[in-house]
Amino acid sequence: MGCKTFFAIKVTLVALLFSSCASSSTLLYSSSCNNVNSNVIIDRAYIYAQHRLGVPQFRKFSIEEMLYPTSNVMGLSKSFTGNLSVSNMFNGNGTNPFTSDYVPTYNISKVSFGGGIGYLVKEYLRLELEAFYESFDLNDDDYLHKDYKYFALIRHDNKKVIIENQGLKSGSILLNVCYDALNSTLKQYNIFPYFCAGAGAGLVNFLDSNSVKLAYQGKSGISFIINSHVVISLGAYYHGVIGNRFSNLPTMHKEDLNAGKVFAESTLSISYFGTEFGVRFNL
Repeated sequence: MGCKTFFAIKVTLVALLFSSCASSSTLLYSSSCNNVNSNVIIDRAYIYAQHRLGVPQFRKFSIEEMLYPTSNVMGLSKSFTGNLSVSNMFNGNGTNPFTSDYVPTYNISKVSFGGGIGYLVKEYLRLELEAFYESFDLNDDDYLHKDYKYFALIRHDNKKVIIENQGLKSGSILLNVCYDALNSTLKQYNIFPYFCAGAGAGLVNFLDSNSVKLAYQGKSGISFIINSHVVISLGAYYHGVIGNRFSNLPTMHKEDLNAGKVFAESTLSISYFGTEFGVRFNL
């Protein structure tokens, strides 16, 4: 199921929910969807859930051993179809599977969910405590071998250290400040734009290691008032992570058996953007 299909589903849900406005007996605007009742009191506290689709923007990747100089980083050959045993990894049978420059790419995060609690400070101003999770799988990039996730750090003496890349996972907890643009013209249709900015902390799982980083986001979109208890939204967001260094990354295999435990360190600038569909329930 592609990005266009997910977007079509979101738009369809918005249309179906919004179409129920005219028949609802608990409308926020009491007489009809086109008549504004300024005396209606909106509950200040709410909870919400959302689905996100994220497009990765990962840049400036580099990696090396922490204690030994690294001369090159090589990925599995895209045409390799042999047996990727430990001996084969280290060229024990005369076949070197790591012959391509390692430049990993990541897939779109299609199944990501989040939610939170919020409070209406003023008619147009909201505070939210939001948590969400994103998962970006490694792109197989036309590799013929199922173990394309392995790559090698090459030392100056051509000995190798093997690492497995299982993709990147990110979970964040953010405090958002949101502004609702309550335009009188749009109010008669029970819709209003919103703009949010947030900051907090994120837990990033990268190369089998967890790191806590500062995180921030901006998002905007359109909210649709279904009734006095339900508001749905459709929008876009941008999320960034502050700090691009990752240390003490574990390795899987090493060619020099006398080297002891071997760890790596990496840099990766992490950001992503996408669409979000949410449902808000006033308490």
